[in-house]
Amino acid sequence: MSRPYLKLKMENEQRLLAEIRAKEPRLTAFPPRCTFEISWRCNYRCKKCTYSKLTRPEGFSATNYPEWNWDDIERIAEEYFPTCRLTQSTLLGEPFLSPQLGNLMNLYRRFGVYYRPTTNGSLLTEDKLDTVNGVVDWLKCSFDGHTADLYERLHLNGNFAAVVRNLKTFSQYRRYMTPFPWFRIGMVLMRSNMNHLKEYADFVFQEIGVDEMEIMALNYANDQMTDEFYWDLEDDVNARLDELVEHCIDKKYRLRLPFARMPRMDGTWNGPTGRRRADEIARSQPAADNSGYEAYSEEVRVGDIFGNRQTLEKGYVWSNEMRISRIEGVDGSWVGICPALNRPFFKPPTVESDGKDWIKVESCGSCSTYVFGNLKERSFSDIYASPMYRQVRTFLYNRYDIPRDDWMIPCKHCLCVDPVYRYESNGVPNVGLRFFPGADLYRPPRNTFNQSGLLRRTWDYWRQHGFASTVRTAVRFIGDRYGRS
Repeated sequence: MSRPYLKLKMENEQRLLAEIRAKEPRLTAFPPRCTFEISWRCNYRCKKCTYSKLTRPEGFSATNYPEWNWDDIERIAEEYFPTCRLTQSTLLGEPFLSPQLGNLMNLYRRFGVYYRPTTNGSLLTEDKLDTVNGVVDWLKCSFDGHTADLYERLHLNGNFAAVVRNLKTFSQYRRYMTPFPWFRIGMVLMRSNMNHLKEYADFVFQEIGVDEMEIMALNYANDQMTDEFYWDLEDDVNARLDELVEHCIDKKYRLRLPFARMPRMDGTWNGPTGRRRADEIARSQPAADNSGYEAYSEEVRVGDIFGNRQTLEKGYVWSNEMRISRIEGVDGSWVGICPALNRPFFKPPTVESDGKDWIKVESCGSCSTYVFGNLKERSFSDIYASPMYRQVRTFLYNRYDIPRDDWMIPCKHCLCVDPVYRYESNGVPNVGLRFFPGADLYRPPRNTFNQSGLLRRTWDYWRQHGFASTVRTAVRFIGDRYGRS
């Protein structure tokens, strides 16, 4: 794919870096990438997901859920794509299900933007690969079990053989794609698969032929899947992760971890902390062999101004504790880095409580609690300059000087700040919260409070974790809702 607007993209990126270092509340440069989800449509109902049939009525399907209309897509692309280097589709729906895929890829070619989909692999057929050739420089497949039994238990369907066949096809076909796409496969760590990590790694690298394997922490999605939680098994989880790290370094498998070590449920550590363990891994592993990586895109090899590389030059194992979470400002202080600065989330259409159609611009998929504006009614540049956006930027510029108890509610419970998901800290308090323009970012909106839902969650939590933990969680929850003016 040719890269029209490439000079403009690079100039925009450098201007953005300068403006953030100068702590400008109002930015003139756009983020170099975004999460751009055009559709809610999905043909799966995985156990880990809010689409799951565990919480849906019989016969539920998301295959006909709403997606952006083409006029809105073109309008936003005209404004945003000339300075955008890549977009991701990582959180909602199945991208290869969209009937607009072909037109969308042509639009990406027109503006020289790379596309990075996350797929369940069921529709990753050769004709779809012809459609995305030259546009996709990175692809990830969600694949939570390496055997038919595990796959069916966690994805709630028997599609294992077809998905494996499609993934092998992609692994071979990408040799004919320019650029050569980076191939990541990802599993959400669950109680069912945590004792099979080494076998999983051997399968995806040796049988499928991936570049990289990612393990993601299990996030709160629905109350009926609490049998997959592992927060009471910290010693077992840490032992399995240590075994996997050693195995991947020995085999030269590239591995991304959500955390290098998990604490006890009360927040204390048995042995080294996650940060200390991450440092040990970084120091002890050999440098990675990146010969032949010229075939990948520059965005894969070099990343962007915040260092979001896909290759791991310093070694084979990486964890979230190693992420770049801050840069130095011109005044010598540390600036907090967050997708609100470098990767906004353009969400599929919804109808909100005001009765209007919305295409929401949110902060990211880790919390999705900041709703900065509606692309149905305003341009992205107007939303990007809005008071809410400027308030969040100002907070991030000063985050390291502010005690966490005094942070904005969404940031206080952010999954990127806490690489280890905790049900009581960044689980329940963020579920369903949305802060719309004009909201007090230090007090959760009252219209999200649902008494019956809260009682049900409290009872479920009590059964899982006991009286003392439930009381601590309730006190924190009530304090967050009513403790600030």
